[in-house]
Parts: sequence; C-alpha cells; structure tokens
Amino acid sequence: MPGLSVEAAWREILPRGTELVAGAVGLDRLITWPVTLRARAPALPHLKGGELAFVAVETLAVLDPPQTLLAVIRSMALKQVSGVAVVGPISPEAISLAESIGLPILALPAAHYLPELEQAVSRAIVDRRNLFHQRSQDLFRELTEAAIEGGGVETIVSKVARFTRRTIVLESPTFEVRHVGFGEPAEREDFFASLAAQSAKVERWAINLAYSASEPPTMRLAIEGDRERIVAPIAGREGTLGYLSILGRRGQLEPIDEMAVSRAAAACAADLARERAVLDVEDRLEADLIEALISGGYGSVASARARARRLRLDVDQRFGAIVFGVDGGGSDGSAALMVRRARDRIIAELDRRTIRAPTGIHERVVVSLVPVADDGRSLRTLADDLRSAVSEALGVALTAGIGRIHEGVDGLRLAFQEAEGALQVGGRIRGEGRTHHYADLGLYRLLLALRSSADLEAYYGDLLGPLVEYDQRNAGDLVRTLDAYFACLGSPTDAAEMLGVHRNTLMYRLKRIEEIARIDLSDAEARLALHLAIRVADVLGRGVDYGRIAQSS
Repeated sequence: MPGLSVEAAWREILPRGTELVAGAVGLDRLITWPVTLRARAPALPHLKGGELAFVAVETLAVLDPPQTLLAVIRSMALKQVSGVAVVGPISPEAISLAESIGLPILALPAAHYLPELEQAVSRAIVDRRNLFHQRSQDLFRELTEAAIEGGGVETIVSKVARFTRRTIVLESPTFEVRHVGFGEPAEREDFFASLAAQSAKVERWAINLAYSASEPPTMRLAIEGDRERIVAPIAGREGTLGYLSILGRRGQLEPIDEMAVSRAAAACAADLARERAVLDVEDRLEADLIEALISGGYGSVASARARARRLRLDVDQRFGAIVFGVDGGGSDGSAALMVRRARDRIIAELDRRTIRAPTGIHERVVVSLVPVADDGRSLRTLADDLRSAVSEALGVALTAGIGRIHEGVDGLRLAFQEAEGALQVGGRIRGEGRTHHYADLGLYRLLLALRSSADLEAYYGDLLGPLVEYDQRNAGDLVRTLDAYFACLGSPTDAAEMLGVHRNTLMYRLKRIEEIARIDLSDAEARLALHLAIRVADVLGRGVDYGRIAQSS
C-alpha cells in the first residue's frame, strides 16, 4: 500500500521553516494518518501506530493532569507513531530521547493552526492512495493488453518499463539476462553486471519462501553506488522460472514500482510456464536419448541416429563424457534437488560457451556428452571450468570424472563408463571436489573393466572379507592399517606415524591381520594379493575409509 513518508510530509506539506531536530534515521517511516493533541478529552484518539502526531507545547499545560513533552514523546514512542511535529519549545531531554529511539521530531514555526496541517497531511495521504489505485488499474490494463497481444515475456517487460519509466530486467533461473526493457532515461548496460554479484543471495531468498505464482513477494536490494533494485521471483510448478527486477536510484523506487514488478512477475509466470512445458518435452526426449546411449538400450545404431537427428544431434562425432557428482549428503529429496540445480547450471554454462552437449541426469549424477575436435585437452579444461563455475554458483563442491575420447554411437557408452569410473574411484582415492581423468587411474583402469565380474567380488571376499568382518564387529582399523602399511612401502614406523599410533600398536595390528586373514606378510605374493584386494575394494565401493590413507601417500 502506498504511503506518505515523514520526510515527504516535512519537505512537501509542512510549512517552510519546519526543522528536523531529532530522529533523522526514521524519516523513511510511513504515515498512516495524522492526529492532533487537543486540550479537551480525549487528548488523542486511539493510536494504532504509524501516525504523525501534531503537538502544541502550550496545550500540555492545560491537560488534566498536565504533561511534559518528554512524557508525551515517550508515550507516543510506545504506541509506535511515525513522527511528532511540535509547536513551541522542545526540551533537550525530549530531543535526546527521540534521537536515541530514532523517532523524527519536527519543530514547526510559531503561529500555525495545527488542525489545518492535520487536514493537509490527511488530504495528501488520500490523494496518494487514490493515485496508487488509479495507477494499479492502468497497470492491470497494460498487462491485460500484453496477454492479449501474445508477445510473451518480452512484451510484458517492455510495457512495464514504459509504464514505470524505469529499467526492467528479466533473468533466467540461472541469472542469465534474458530481456531488458529500458525506461526513461535508459540505463547503461554495464549497470547489469552488478546484478550477478547478488544472484546467490537472491536465489537463497527465493528458495526459502513459500508463495504463489499469482502473488510473488519482493525484495529490495542496494546495488552499485546510489542505485537499488526490487526483485520478484517468477514461480513455476516445480521451481523458480526466473527473476524480474525493477531498477532505479536509491530511495526513488516507489510502492507503485514494487507493485508493478510483483504483478509483472505473476504475468510472466504463465508465459514462462508454457515455454518451460515445451522445453520439458525436449529435455525428456534428450534425457531418454542420453540414457539409451550410455546404457546401450538404443536398439540399433540406425535407430539411435534417427532419434538424435530429431533433436538436432550428430552422434557420429568424436565424443568425450564428463560425469559430475554433487558432494555431500542430505536427504534424498534435497540431494535430488541439488543434482537438478547442478544440471541446470551446467546446461547454462554450456550454452554460455555455445557448446551443444547433450546433458541429463543418470541416477544421481549429471552426464554431459561433449563433442571433441582435438586430442581431449579441451575436455579436461572444460570439465575444470564447469566444475568450478557451478560449485561457486551453488555453494557446494562438485567432483568431475572424464573418460577418453571415443567415436560413434557405440563409443558414447564406453566414454560414459570411463567417466563414471573416474568419478567414483578418483573421488574415493584422490579426494572429492576435483576433476579426475580415466587415463590417470593406472591399475584401477583394469579393475574398473572387471567390476561387474563375479570373480572380482569373490577375490575381494576371499582376501579381505575376514578383516572387514572383524573391523565391523569390533570397530577396528585393521584394513586401514594394512592400507597404510602398503602405502608406506612396508615400513611399520612410517605407517604408525601416518595413522598417529605407536609403533608397537601397529606391530600388534599387523600380527592380528596375519592371524585373522591367515596370511604371511613376509611373503611378497601374499602382500601383492592383499594390496590388490584393497584396490578392488576401492572399485567396488565397499565403504571402508581407504581414501584418507591413499590420499596421504
């Protein structure tokens, strides 16, 4: 609802010579209605908060009982009035109290009839409300015309910019500027660069809100020097469809501007929902194709090519796969939401680089199939850049796995399998929040090729099974001890230092390992078999914390 601020009343309505003597920080308070302290009972009507109170000091002496200005100001502050305009001397104590609580005190020139000033302020408030109502009706007509014209969100943005004579910016869910409507005068385009710095703050605010598409909330933010914005989210059925902002000089954006950006965001929601529905169909088709290509469920090569052509994709190129994992736990719902947000950010980053790379979600990872023209160096650079950009934007760590370059439909599945293996094993043994390449995995490449083999499972169970069972029953560290022992090239002293235990403790653990696993650690072949079994456990993801030991080595 529009309102008259204390500052506006002071500068535009109250008589010349009126001075602000206290409470400058409260000048932006809105006045709900003016009231005047009267000599007869009741001295003041019931105060509801937000009033501008007119007080004549000489009247205080004839009240029953008499009051001081200090007492009146204290009482009015408790009632949360917006300001007090006083005729007559104002005591230093009253000024000090008002200043301490931020209550504006205006000293009026002598010989002014307070009821006339009360009427002037009330007329101004009514006039502003009537003007706001008329302007809101005009805005409704503008938005209705935009809907009838069917010009989409661009028409809405342009009409609202002309209506408010301010700059309107439409951003995508990933804060790419989609459309700008310039008011009068037009803002410089470099003005919008400062919006990007607030994207994370705006996104966190919108995520934590519960609101309807027809009544989006607004948030006012200061930007770049003396400017500010009012931003409203554009709500869709399954998340935010974008953000609409109105820009202007700080302190000059009025209630009608706030209402305009909120109603325009509601109007944009319908158009963007229709647009999203079309894109969702294309996304589902692309996601289905990606799933078929990486799982081998595409039937024939000719069938895969035909499906890809309908999506304007050439699957006979040389491709490399990048698989992204979002690090951290969380509930299934929150984790799935973060994976979807990561996918959307990755797609936006690829679009920004004009890279046409089919991207979708497979289980709980994001898969991008990237056409590659060189020997694969650009793929590693791209994976690093995407991982860093998306991690920074979402505030979470991402781990990336890269496969080698392969050609054709059949090669896509192999590229994905390699990238997925690099993500899983690389993240486990070398740490999350990094980019891992299949070509750098060494021995693990051989083990990854066998991970679906029953023999690999049996090998792991035969050699490490008894030690794992012992650790689980007794909260032990035998497997970690064995891994540290191998990482330190069989040096008990170095292994004890790595684990932070006494050398005698480590020697006791090694003896228990020999007894439980029924092996002799002095036998080179036995050591090799156990070391290989630990690396097999990495590939199988058996949940024992080997990564810290392997990473330390």
